[in-house]
Amino acid sequence: MGTWLALQIDTEKLRALNTNPKHFVDKLGHILFNHKSCMLVNRIILVGDHVNVYDFKDVVWAFVTRCRPGLDEHVFEDVPGFPMTPYMSHGGGEDFRRGGKAIYDALMPAEYTTGCHFQEVSFEKSYPESVREKIESNWLRWGFNPTQCR
Repeated sequence: MGTWLALQIDTEKLRALNTNPKHFVDKLGHILFNHKSCMLVNRIILVGDHVNVYDFKDVVWAFVTRCRPGLDEHVFEDVPGFPMTPYMSHGGGEDFRRGGKAIYDALMPAEYTTGCHFQEVSFEKSYPESVREKIESNWLRWGFNPTQCR
């Protein structure tokens, strides 16, 4: 059951809205979670336009590195719930038909105002191609499976 949704935000258009994270997420949550197209969606992860929403590893990377627990989690209890989710029908809560939804804002604060001015640190983006090729050519010899190292 896929109750997560990774939503890629055009951050240039976001900045043009001249909004802040709380107002944007509140408005988005009330629109989406009250629409039948999101009935099955319990969690929305907002990511910037540099994150590939079709790559689960990229989405999880953005979620764990950019969404601060408590601060960037926005819970929605006054919206229609999805009772077939086990935590709704068999977990806590007053009414299994309402709530149980959240938006996780994995946008950096600068993406709302000036745009991000930092560079991703990763094997693919931090080293010249010649260095990456030399390392990759030795992975098997060193006992690593190249397909699992990326």
